[in-house]
This record gives sequence, C-alpha cells and structure tokens, in this order.
Amino acid sequence: MKHSGWQFELEAATLDCTSESYVGLVRNADGSASLRLPYGYRPQPGDSKEHCLGHLSRVLARFAREYPKENTSKRDGYLRAAQGQAIQPSREQDLDYSKLASHIALIRRMSDPSLLALVRAPGLAPGFDARHISRNLERAVYLPDHTPYFDTMLVQPARLQRTSTDLVGLACWIALDALHHLFPTAADQEIAPSLLEEWETLAARFADSQHLPRDASLFGAGHETTLSQLQDAFDAATGSTPPVHAEARELADTLDQVLHCSANAGGGDIFGLQGFYRVWEAACLHYALAHFGAARILSCDHELLHHATAVQRQRWTDARHELFAWNGTARRPDLVVEGEDGRLLLIDFKYSAAYAQDAFFKSRPAPPSTRQQPKTWQDWRKFCEQAKLHQDIASLEAYRWLLMQRHLKSHEESRIDVEIWVPGLEDSQRACAWQAWGETGRLPGTAFHQLSVRTQATAGILQHYTAGFHLFA
Repeated sequence: MKHSGWQFELEAATLDCTSESYVGLVRNADGSASLRLPYGYRPQPGDSKEHCLGHLSRVLARFAREYPKENTSKRDGYLRAAQGQAIQPSREQDLDYSKLASHIALIRRMSDPSLLALVRAPGLAPGFDARHISRNLERAVYLPDHTPYFDTMLVQPARLQRTSTDLVGLACWIALDALHHLFPTAADQEIAPSLLEEWETLAARFADSQHLPRDASLFGAGHETTLSQLQDAFDAATGSTPPVHAEARELADTLDQVLHCSANAGGGDIFGLQGFYRVWEAACLHYALAHFGAARILSCDHELLHHATAVQRQRWTDARHELFAWNGTARRPDLVVEGEDGRLLLIDFKYSAAYAQDAFFKSRPAPPSTRQQPKTWQDWRKFCEQAKLHQDIASLEAYRWLLMQRHLKSHEESRIDVEIWVPGLEDSQRACAWQAWGETGRLPGTAFHQLSVRTQATAGILQHYTAGFHLFA
C-alpha cells in the first residue's frame, strides 16, 4: 500500500474537570489525521507542525524507553474518540507511527559509517601500480629487454562493497529530509559533522542523478511527486543490482518501509500516551532536579526520576518513610525542597486545567454532595473529579502538618510554602488565600496563605526533558 504523504493538523488539548486528553496521533471521524498536543503546549514562532511532531516524538520516545510498562498505545495512532478503539483505515494512509518509526530507524542505520565507507576488495584493474609487481609477474608480457609489461593487474581497488551507490544516496537524501523537517536540532547534537558532510555529498549526488528539484521534500508541497520519484529510484536500484550483503538487505528493507507504508507494520518505539500526566510528572521531576539540585531535595517520589543514583533514592525513601509514613498510610508527596533559610517548599505536580479556573482561587474546593447518586457517566466523572480535587488539597495540608511536626518541630506553618505545578502557555504564579471557618467564625492560626499555583510553560518543561536524550543512539 502506498501512502500519500504527511497530511495532518495540530489539535490543541482541552482539559476540563472531567477528562485528561490523549497525547499523540489520532484519526478523526472524517478520516483526517491530527496530532493532539499536550495541555498548555504552544509551538514556538516559526516551528512547523512537522517540528512539533518530531519534538513530541522525542518526549514520548524517552518516556517509553525509560518506562516501557506505562500505558502506551501501539495502534499506529489510530484512535476513535475517547474510547481509544482501534479502527481500520478506509483509504490510503497519510501518517502513522510506523511511518515515523521507519524514518527514525533509517537515520539510526545510516549513522553506521560502514555503510558509507569505501572498502578494498581484490579485483582486476587496468594501469600500472609498482606496489603490486611481485604478485602479478605471471600476468606480465616481457619485452625484448626483459621489461615486464602489464595489461591488467590484480589489485584492491576502492569500491562500495556492501550496497550500491544509488541505494546509499537515496538513504542519505531521505535521512537528511527527515532530519531537517522533524528533528532539526539532531543534526547538530547527535550526528557527527564528518558523517553529516558525507550524507550531504552522497544525497546531492543522488539528487542530481534523479533530477530532483532543489526544494523537493517528502514533507512540503509537491510531496506526492517527490515520493513517486523516490519510489522509482528505489525500484531501479534494487531491480538492476539486487542487494546481496546483509547490511544492504537491511537497508533496502528499511527504505521499502519508508517508501511503501504498510498498515500492518510494527509501531516501533514511538507511541501515543493515554495518561500524559505521568510524562508531566517525570518532566517536572527532571526539571526540579536540575533547578534545585539533589542536595536540596529532602524527599520526593522518585519513581519517575530515571537518572537518580541509588544513594539518592535511598536517602529520599528513608526521609519519606520517616516523615510521612504514619498511621498505616504510605504517603508519597511529589517533592519537598529545603531552602537556605530553613524554610521548606512542598510541591505537587498536577496535569489538569482545574487549577487554572477562577473558582479554585476564590474558595476552597468542597467535597461533592452524596445526597444524590450520579445518574449519568458524565455526572459520575464530575463527581470523581471534584472528590479528587478536594482530597488533593487535604493531602497537601496533611503533608504540611507532618513536615511541621516531624521535621521542623514547630507550629509555625508560615515556614512551609506549598506550590502546585500545572502546565500552561507561559510561566506564572497565582496565590490562594483560603481561611478555615468554624461555627463561631474564623479559627485563629489556621491561615493557608502559603498555597500557590505555579504555571510552568509546557513547551519549556518538555524541551528541558528531552535536552539530553539521544533518539538516534
């Protein structure tokens, strides 16, 4: 089955109090493809939709590689509404994870210099080379003065042994095209400059031989014509000189997957993610470790902190058990940071839009009413979300109280600041000023002024998360 190109649109996530969006590729009811973005994710000025796809692919690839047992989808991105049911495409495929994974596999394969290097193999060559006289005397014609004359010599000429020049040039051209449109930063960070220069030389030679326009690409305008030319070049290269060596056959198979997409191909290591809140927690922990430093972290839920050492994990686990594991409850606060002035910062990571609503800052989230049972599925989800919002604030208060009693040994609640980190378009902070009230009025000493919601720019946090990750390693 031949595909028709990379046709998809960007779809902004809309989180409400009843749901959390799937992040990744989806197939809409009308058959069109969309890339559903994380909540609060805004592309940078000048970023194309292909660049957004490449960036989010890096995010999902790192998380899937470090935590393969998480709730990932291997259905080539074809999801039906919120149920996540797999569907069969009714027309030619435009975009799926198999196609994206094939481009990544091609770039990884071309990173092996042995596919590009000139190797030496025995063969007959015309001309004279004084270095090989002794091994070619039996082929010489002797002149009257006994001078040997050589018509041909058995030497080791340099040639591409593993595959043909056309196949390698085609692979270099496709790899560079994908790098420039999907992963522009990888060309400088993950590909060696000498190797990249060799790719460009071979790709330019291939483009000249196939008369490809200078602006030809599989991702821009005219991609269908470019794809047809590349398919013809691939068929000609493999038809005239079938690949013999294992490396050449593997390269030809990868190129075939790129140029002739199959709906039954494997999904590779790039998936969509149903519970993106786990990625948000991992990215925030990664950012907090770099921002605060491991020495200042008193305790954290390090399950999603991949690069933490065993000593750090043990120290944080011991502190968590000592401070929070009381009354038979194994509490797991996301992060507790020590300040230089003896203050503490308690941070909770939330991938939700509920904390951006004005109602949250005006009054404390109340528990849901239990007088009437929810009648519909939507009412039940709202009930659960309201209960969770109320319980999250109660848990933060419990964490703060335990820190006061077990660590600070003080009743001064003002020494502990509480922040909720949520995704958003840009960095900001907004404080709450709730008060606890009793039957006789406001209770003294129960102010909760230290709670604030800190909005972290989603794109910035995710870029920091993928800064040191090598997709093509």
